[in-house]
Amino acid sequence: MHKIKIDTDKKITDISKSLYGIFFEDINRSGDGGLYAEMLANRAFDDGVIPDRCTYSPESKTITSPTGWVCSFNCFEGEGIYGWRADSAEMSLTDKCTLNSARKRALNVRFNDGKIYNRGFEGLAVREGNEYRFYMFAKTETAAEVEARLVSSDGVCISDSHTFTVKGFWQEFTEDIMPVFETQYRTYAKDVTPDDFKATRRHRAFGGFSMGAAATWGVFEHCLDSVAYYLPMSGDCWALGMKAGGTQPDATAKYLADAVKASGWSKNDYYIYSGCGSKDIAEPNLTPQVEAMKKMTDAFVWCDNFADGNLYECIIENGGHDVNTVIRVMFNGLPKMFG
Repeated sequence: MHKIKIDTDKKITDISKSLYGIFFEDINRSGDGGLYAEMLANRAFDDGVIPDRCTYSPESKTITSPTGWVCSFNCFEGEGIYGWRADSAEMSLTDKCTLNSARKRALNVRFNDGKIYNRGFEGLAVREGNEYRFYMFAKTETAAEVEARLVSSDGVCISDSHTFTVKGFWQEFTEDIMPVFETQYRTYAKDVTPDDFKATRRHRAFGGFSMGAAATWGVFEHCLDSVAYYLPMSGDCWALGMKAGGTQPDATAKYLADAVKASGWSKNDYYIYSGCGSKDIAEPNLTPQVEAMKKMTDAFVWCDNFADGNLYECIIENGGHDVNTVIRVMFNGLPKMFG
Protein backbone atom coordinates (compact mmCIF):
# COMPACT_ATOMS: atom_id res chain seq x y z
CA MET A 1 0.00 0.00 0.00
CA HIS A 2 1.34 3.43 -0.95
CA LYS A 3 1.41 6.23 1.65
CA ILE A 4 1.66 10.00 1.47
CA LYS A 5 3.41 11.84 4.31
CA ILE A 6 2.41 15.50 4.80
CA ASP A 7 4.71 17.75 6.83
CA THR A 8 2.52 20.69 7.90
CA ASP A 9 5.48 22.53 9.44
CA LYS A 10 7.38 22.75 6.16
CA LYS A 11 6.23 25.65 4.03
CA ILE A 12 6.96 25.21 0.32
CA THR A 13 5.18 28.11 -1.38
CA ASP A 14 2.79 30.95 -0.69
CA ILE A 15 -0.90 30.55 -1.45
CA SER A 16 -2.88 33.46 -2.84
CA LYS A 17 -4.97 35.19 -0.18
CA SER A 18 -7.82 35.44 -2.70
CA LEU A 19 -7.92 31.68 -3.16
CA TYR A 20 -10.41 30.39 -0.63
CA GLY A 21 -10.81 26.92 -2.07
CA ILE A 22 -11.05 24.99 -5.32
CA PHE A 23 -12.79 21.77 -6.12
CA PHE A 24 -13.33 19.94 -9.36
CA GLU A 25 -14.46 16.37 -9.85
CA ASP A 26 -15.69 14.86 -13.09
CA ILE A 27 -19.09 13.84 -11.80
CA ASN A 28 -22.55 14.91 -12.93
CA ARG A 29 -21.08 16.11 -16.22
CA SER A 30 -18.88 18.82 -14.74
CA GLY A 31 -16.11 17.81 -17.16
CA ASP A 32 -17.38 15.74 -20.09
CA GLY A 33 -20.61 17.43 -21.12
CA GLY A 34 -19.84 20.45 -18.91
CA LEU A 35 -16.72 22.57 -19.17
CA TYR A 36 -15.74 20.46 -22.18
CA ALA A 37 -17.34 22.20 -25.16
CA GLU A 38 -17.70 19.02 -27.24
CA MET A 39 -21.30 17.82 -27.35
CA LEU A 40 -20.76 14.37 -28.85
CA ALA A 41 -19.97 11.55 -26.45
CA ASN A 42 -16.96 9.40 -27.32
CA ARG A 43 -16.25 11.43 -30.43
CA ALA A 44 -12.84 9.75 -30.92
CA PHE A 45 -14.35 6.26 -30.37
CA ASP A 46 -11.71 5.38 -27.78
CA ASP A 47 -13.60 5.82 -24.49
CA GLY A 48 -13.86 2.05 -24.24
CA VAL A 49 -10.14 1.36 -24.68
CA ILE A 50 -8.70 -0.12 -21.50
CA PRO A 51 -5.89 2.17 -20.25
CA ASP A 52 -2.36 0.85 -20.62
CA ARG A 53 -1.34 -1.77 -18.02
CA CYS A 54 -4.82 -1.83 -16.50
CA THR A 55 -7.04 -4.91 -16.32
CA TYR A 56 -10.80 -5.03 -16.83
CA SER A 57 -13.36 -7.06 -14.89
CA PRO A 58 -16.56 -7.69 -16.89
CA GLU A 59 -18.35 -8.89 -13.74
CA SER A 60 -17.87 -5.71 -11.74
CA LYS A 61 -17.30 -3.43 -14.76
CA THR A 62 -14.18 -1.98 -13.19
CA ILE A 63 -10.57 -1.52 -14.18
CA THR A 64 -7.63 -2.09 -11.86
CA SER A 65 -4.42 -0.12 -12.21
CA PRO A 66 -0.95 -1.70 -11.88
CA THR A 67 -0.76 -0.29 -8.34
CA GLY A 68 -4.11 -1.72 -7.29
CA TRP A 69 -6.46 1.25 -7.67
CA VAL A 70 -9.95 0.24 -8.80
CA CYS A 71 -12.27 2.45 -10.87
CA SER A 72 -15.67 1.91 -12.46
CA PHE A 73 -15.51 1.37 -16.23
CA ASN A 74 -18.91 0.93 -17.80
CA CYS A 75 -17.92 1.66 -21.40
CA PHE A 76 -15.66 -1.27 -22.37
CA GLU A 77 -15.50 -1.44 -26.17
CA GLY A 78 -16.00 -5.20 -26.18
CA GLU A 79 -19.51 -4.63 -24.83
CA GLY A 80 -20.63 -1.90 -27.22
CA ILE A 81 -19.59 1.47 -28.60
CA TYR A 82 -20.17 3.98 -25.82
CA GLY A 83 -22.36 6.93 -26.81
CA TRP A 84 -23.32 5.52 -30.22
CA ARG A 85 -26.12 3.35 -31.57
CA ALA A 86 -27.14 2.16 -35.01
CA ASP A 87 -30.52 1.90 -36.72
CA SER A 88 -30.40 -0.51 -39.68
CA ALA A 89 -26.69 0.30 -40.11
CA GLU A 90 -23.66 -1.78 -39.20
CA MET A 91 -20.84 -0.24 -37.19
CA SER A 92 -17.69 -1.57 -35.56
CA LEU A 93 -14.46 -0.24 -34.11
CA THR A 94 -11.07 -0.67 -35.75
CA ASP A 95 -7.50 0.15 -34.81
CA LYS A 96 -6.42 0.12 -38.47
CA CYS A 97 -5.75 3.30 -40.45
CA THR A 98 -6.84 5.64 -37.67
CA LEU A 99 -6.63 9.41 -38.16
CA ASN A 100 -3.13 9.62 -36.67
CA SER A 101 -0.84 7.76 -34.29
CA ALA A 102 -2.50 9.38 -31.25
CA ARG A 103 -5.93 8.06 -32.21
CA LYS A 104 -6.40 4.50 -31.04
CA ARG A 105 -9.70 3.76 -32.80
CA ALA A 106 -11.84 4.66 -35.79
CA LEU A 107 -15.44 3.77 -36.58
CA ASN A 108 -16.27 1.52 -39.52
CA VAL A 109 -19.80 2.08 -40.80
CA ARG A 110 -21.86 0.31 -43.45
CA PHE A 111 -25.04 2.37 -43.60
CA ASN A 112 -27.29 0.08 -45.68
CA ASP A 113 -29.70 3.05 -45.95
CA GLY A 114 -29.72 3.18 -42.14
CA LYS A 115 -28.54 5.71 -39.57
CA ILE A 116 -26.17 6.05 -36.64
CA TYR A 117 -26.87 8.22 -33.60
CA ASN A 118 -24.80 9.89 -30.89
CA ARG A 119 -26.70 10.50 -27.66
CA GLY A 120 -24.40 13.24 -26.40
CA PHE A 121 -24.03 13.70 -22.65
CA GLU A 122 -27.55 12.92 -21.48
CA GLY A 123 -28.64 14.67 -24.66
CA LEU A 124 -27.20 17.69 -26.48
CA ALA A 125 -27.52 21.09 -24.82
CA VAL A 126 -28.62 23.03 -27.91
CA ARG A 127 -30.71 26.17 -28.09
CA GLU A 128 -33.19 27.17 -30.75
CA GLY A 129 -31.77 29.78 -33.12
CA ASN A 130 -28.13 29.04 -32.35
CA GLU A 131 -25.67 27.65 -34.87
CA TYR A 132 -23.44 24.68 -34.05
CA ARG A 133 -20.43 23.33 -35.91
CA PHE A 134 -20.20 19.70 -36.89
CA TYR A 135 -17.04 18.27 -38.40
CA MET A 136 -15.70 14.82 -39.08
CA PHE A 137 -12.76 13.07 -40.68
CA ALA A 138 -13.92 10.33 -43.02
CA LYS A 139 -12.68 8.24 -45.89
CA THR A 140 -14.23 5.67 -48.16
CA GLU A 141 -13.33 3.33 -50.98
CA THR A 142 -16.18 4.66 -53.14
CA ALA A 143 -17.77 8.10 -53.03
CA ALA A 144 -20.61 8.38 -50.54
CA GLU A 145 -22.97 11.05 -49.27
CA VAL A 146 -23.48 11.39 -45.51
CA GLU A 147 -26.27 13.53 -44.08
CA ALA A 148 -25.98 15.03 -40.58
CA ARG A 149 -28.87 16.47 -38.58
CA LEU A 150 -30.11 17.00 -35.03
CA VAL A 151 -33.10 14.93 -33.93
CA SER A 152 -35.10 14.82 -30.72
CA SER A 153 -35.30 11.74 -28.52
CA ASP A 154 -38.47 10.68 -30.34
CA GLY A 155 -36.83 10.97 -33.76
CA VAL A 156 -38.16 14.36 -34.89
CA CYS A 157 -35.68 16.46 -36.89
CA ILE A 158 -35.05 19.76 -35.09
CA SER A 159 -32.40 21.28 -37.36
CA ASP A 160 -31.44 21.88 -40.95
CA SER A 161 -29.62 18.92 -42.44
CA HIS A 162 -26.25 19.06 -44.13
CA THR A 163 -24.94 16.57 -46.67
CA PHE A 164 -21.23 15.76 -46.88
CA THR A 165 -19.73 14.10 -49.93
CA VAL A 166 -17.01 11.73 -48.74
CA LYS A 167 -14.39 10.54 -51.18
CA GLY A 168 -11.18 8.59 -50.97
CA PHE A 169 -8.17 10.80 -51.72
CA TRP A 170 -7.54 9.00 -54.98
CA GLN A 171 -11.06 9.96 -56.11
CA GLU A 172 -10.47 13.59 -55.15
CA PHE A 173 -7.19 13.44 -57.06
CA THR A 174 -8.66 12.10 -60.30
CA GLU A 175 -12.12 13.70 -60.16
CA ASP A 176 -11.36 17.11 -58.62
CA ILE A 177 -7.65 17.99 -58.55
CA MET A 178 -6.51 16.69 -61.94
CA PRO A 179 -9.34 18.30 -63.97
CA VAL A 180 -8.75 21.69 -62.33
CA PHE A 181 -4.97 21.53 -62.65
CA GLU A 182 -4.90 20.26 -66.22
CA THR A 183 -7.44 22.82 -67.33
CA GLN A 184 -5.50 25.68 -65.72
CA TYR A 185 -2.10 24.61 -67.07
CA ARG A 186 -0.96 23.24 -70.41
CA THR A 187 -0.33 19.50 -70.19
CA TYR A 188 -0.20 16.61 -72.61
CA ALA A 189 -3.90 15.84 -72.09
CA LYS A 190 -6.13 17.35 -74.79
CA ASP A 191 -9.14 17.19 -72.47
CA VAL A 192 -9.89 16.27 -68.86
CA THR A 193 -11.69 13.01 -69.56
CA PRO A 194 -10.64 9.60 -68.21
CA ASP A 195 -9.67 8.54 -71.73
CA ASP A 196 -7.39 11.56 -72.17
CA PHE A 197 -5.81 10.98 -68.76
CA LYS A 198 -5.22 7.35 -69.69
CA ALA A 199 -3.65 8.26 -73.03
CA THR A 200 -1.19 10.65 -71.32
CA ARG A 201 -0.46 8.65 -68.15
CA ARG A 202 3.27 8.33 -68.99
CA HIS A 203 3.56 12.10 -68.72
CA ARG A 204 2.24 12.13 -65.17
CA ALA A 205 3.86 11.38 -61.78
CA PHE A 206 2.63 11.47 -58.20
CA GLY A 207 4.77 11.68 -55.08
CA GLY A 208 4.58 12.60 -51.43
CA PHE A 209 6.48 12.65 -48.16
CA SER A 210 5.49 10.88 -44.92
CA MET A 211 1.66 10.77 -44.92
CA GLY A 212 1.96 11.98 -48.49
CA ALA A 213 3.81 8.76 -49.20
CA ALA A 214 0.86 6.80 -47.80
CA ALA A 215 -1.33 8.80 -50.18
CA THR A 216 1.08 7.97 -53.02
CA TRP A 217 0.67 4.26 -52.40
CA GLY A 218 -3.11 4.78 -52.42
CA VAL A 219 -2.90 6.58 -55.77
CA PHE A 220 -0.76 3.72 -57.09
CA GLU A 221 -3.39 1.23 -55.96
CA HIS A 222 -6.30 3.04 -57.60
CA CYS A 223 -4.99 5.37 -60.32
CA LEU A 224 -2.78 3.32 -62.63
CA ASP A 225 -5.05 4.38 -65.49
CA SER A 226 -3.97 7.99 -64.95
CA VAL A 227 -0.42 7.91 -63.54
CA ALA A 228 2.64 5.89 -64.55
CA TYR A 229 5.36 7.22 -62.20
CA TYR A 230 5.33 7.19 -58.37
CA LEU A 231 7.65 8.76 -55.80
CA PRO A 232 6.70 7.68 -52.24
CA MET A 233 9.18 9.23 -49.78
CA SER A 234 9.52 8.15 -46.14
CA GLY A 235 6.28 6.25 -45.89
CA ASP A 236 4.79 2.80 -46.51
CA CYS A 237 1.41 1.61 -47.76
CA TRP A 238 -1.29 1.73 -45.06
CA ALA A 239 -4.00 -0.11 -46.99
CA LEU A 240 -3.86 -2.96 -44.45
CA GLY A 241 -3.32 -0.72 -41.44
CA MET A 242 -1.05 1.94 -40.05
CA LYS A 243 2.64 1.03 -40.65
CA ALA A 244 1.55 -2.25 -42.24
CA GLY A 245 4.56 -2.13 -44.55
CA GLY A 246 6.66 -2.90 -41.49
CA THR A 247 4.29 -5.14 -39.55
CA GLN A 248 2.77 -6.99 -42.55
CA PRO A 249 5.26 -6.56 -45.40
CA ASP A 250 4.39 -9.73 -47.32
CA ALA A 251 0.63 -9.13 -47.09
CA THR A 252 1.09 -5.50 -48.12
CA ALA A 253 3.24 -6.45 -51.10
CA LYS A 254 0.67 -9.01 -52.21
CA TYR A 255 -2.10 -6.45 -51.78
CA LEU A 256 -0.31 -4.05 -54.11
CA ALA A 257 0.48 -6.81 -56.60
CA ASP A 258 -3.18 -7.83 -56.62
CA ALA A 259 -4.16 -4.21 -57.26
CA VAL A 260 -1.86 -4.20 -60.29
CA LYS A 261 -3.36 -7.43 -61.56
CA ALA A 262 -6.88 -6.08 -61.16
CA SER A 263 -5.96 -2.93 -63.08
CA GLY A 264 -4.95 -4.86 -66.20
CA TRP A 265 -1.62 -3.07 -66.55
CA SER A 266 1.64 -5.01 -66.93
CA LYS A 267 4.88 -4.54 -65.02
CA ASN A 268 6.23 -2.53 -67.96
CA ASP A 269 3.57 0.15 -67.53
CA TYR A 270 4.42 1.75 -64.16
CA TYR A 271 7.47 2.76 -62.13
CA ILE A 272 8.07 3.28 -58.41
CA TYR A 273 11.05 5.21 -57.07
CA SER A 274 10.78 5.09 -53.28
CA GLY A 275 13.18 6.56 -50.78
CA CYS A 276 13.93 7.47 -47.17
CA GLY A 277 16.83 8.15 -44.82
CA SER A 278 18.82 5.41 -43.08
CA LYS A 279 17.88 7.06 -39.75
CA ASP A 280 14.34 7.87 -40.89
CA ILE A 281 11.50 6.84 -38.56
CA ALA A 282 9.75 5.47 -41.66
CA GLU A 283 12.64 3.28 -42.81
CA PRO A 284 11.66 0.24 -40.64
CA ASN A 285 8.28 0.26 -42.40
CA LEU A 286 9.19 1.18 -45.97
CA THR A 287 12.22 -1.08 -46.45
CA PRO A 288 10.53 -4.36 -45.37
CA GLN A 289 7.63 -3.56 -47.71
CA VAL A 290 9.96 -2.91 -50.65
CA GLU A 291 11.93 -6.08 -49.87
CA ALA A 292 8.67 -8.04 -49.92
CA MET A 293 7.63 -6.36 -53.17
CA LYS A 294 10.88 -7.52 -54.78
CA LYS A 295 9.66 -11.10 -54.32
CA MET A 296 6.45 -10.40 -56.26
CA THR A 297 8.21 -10.64 -59.61
CA ASP A 298 5.02 -10.81 -61.66
CA ALA A 299 4.30 -7.22 -60.65
CA PHE A 300 7.60 -5.67 -59.51
CA VAL A 301 11.11 -5.86 -60.91
CA TRP A 302 13.97 -4.42 -58.82
CA CYS A 303 16.36 -2.24 -60.76
CA ASP A 304 18.86 0.61 -60.61
CA ASN A 305 17.44 2.08 -63.79
CA PHE A 306 13.87 2.06 -65.04
CA ALA A 307 15.07 0.71 -68.37
CA ASP A 308 15.62 -2.57 -66.54
CA GLY A 309 12.67 -2.72 -64.13
CA ASN A 310 10.05 -0.73 -62.23
CA LEU A 311 11.01 -0.66 -58.53
CA TYR A 312 13.80 1.00 -56.58
CA GLU A 313 14.43 2.27 -53.05
CA CYS A 314 16.89 5.09 -52.46
CA ILE A 315 18.39 5.08 -48.95
CA ILE A 316 20.01 8.37 -47.95
CA GLU A 317 22.88 7.62 -45.58
CA ASN A 318 22.28 9.20 -42.15
CA GLY A 319 19.15 10.86 -43.52
CA GLY A 320 16.23 11.49 -41.19
CA HIS A 321 12.54 12.17 -41.56
CA ASP A 322 13.15 15.67 -42.83
CA VAL A 323 13.35 18.04 -45.78
CA ASN A 324 17.00 17.25 -46.48
CA THR A 325 16.14 13.63 -47.12
CA VAL A 326 13.24 14.66 -49.36
CA ILE A 327 15.48 16.93 -51.44
CA ARG A 328 18.12 14.23 -51.91
CA VAL A 329 15.59 11.52 -52.80
CA MET A 330 13.96 13.85 -55.34
CA PHE A 331 17.36 14.88 -56.70
CA ASN A 332 18.12 11.22 -57.41
CA GLY A 333 14.66 10.12 -58.42
CA LEU A 334 13.17 12.78 -60.64
CA PRO A 335 15.74 12.44 -63.44
CA LYS A 336 14.78 8.77 -63.79
CA MET A 337 11.17 9.59 -64.61
CA PHE A 338 9.56 10.23 -67.97
CA GLY A 339 12.39 8.43 -69.75
